[in-house]
Amino acid sequence: MTSNSLLKNILKRAINKFYQKDGILLENNLEGMERSCVFRIGIYLQELMDVHIEFNELNLDCEYNKSNSGRKILEGEPVIPDLILHKRNLNNPIANDNNTMIVEFKGHWNHNEYGDYNKLENFTLQNGEYGYQLGVFVKLKENNYELKYFKNGQEVAENDL
Repeated sequence: MTSNSLLKNILKRAINKFYQKDGILLENNLEGMERSCVFRIGIYLQELMDVHIEFNELNLDCEYNKSNSGRKILEGEPVIPDLILHKRNLNNPIANDNNTMIVEFKGHWNHNEYGDYNKLENFTLQNGEYGYQLGVFVKLKENNYELKYFKNGQEVAENDL
């Protein structure tokens, strides 16, 4: 198991690198650029994780909707998380034991955050189907960002990680 504190710090560093190198994707209300932002942040996150042995056995995936041999489902509907850190193993019925982090993003132009909060609450329930150790909501603004953290189905303060 990886440390939530380490994950939190690496994610922040990846987002900061995104703002330094790719912040233009957030300018001029470029609605629809969320996937491009997530992709770039994912690249930086992978680079930063590559130097930590704790992450050697895990996979970072964008828009990954598989769970064991089927699709990820919440409340009867298929869902596609923006970014997940897990161990891919589609044929293992206990593969979800390695679900480490799920991250949902929203650009400053999109104010429909309730669905993402609900997704993070459900995906982090430890007695639920997925049991992610940590959920993070990232609101990408033009010049900065906001983070909200989720553990065991609830939003938690950063200091409680």
